[in-house]
Amino acid sequence: MAYFTEYISKGDTLLHGNYYPGSWMSKANHTYLIDPEFSFMGFSEFDNGVMVTHTIMISMNIDCLETIKNRYPKTLNANLLAKAAGIEIMRRLIGLAKSPLKRAIEEKKLLLKVARTLILN
Repeated sequence: MAYFTEYISKGDTLLHGNYYPGSWMSKANHTYLIDPEFSFMGFSEFDNGVMVTHTIMISMNIDCLETIKNRYPKTLNANLLAKAAGIEIMRRLIGLAKSPLKRAIEEKKLLLKVARTLILN
């Protein structure tokens, strides 16, 4: 329940709201964020959790969670980051915002188990 309270609270950071590779554009060694229509004030762990999600789904490796947490310039709450990533994995696999992920059903089942672990731990 604490995550839900945090999720709906007004945070102190301007977020992109859909921070995944489809919203990133590169040109001449610069990276730009596009499609800011989902932006809102929230907690940093939300956008970072979305980035973690897509890194996990692409690599099938959860190690990126720790890497992103440690390299972010401000302190991130590891528990909140994990929960945000877990919920986003579920949303991208079985929710309304399904990703066109080319993974076998067994891999998707594994990703859902990872999501469950991230949310409940």
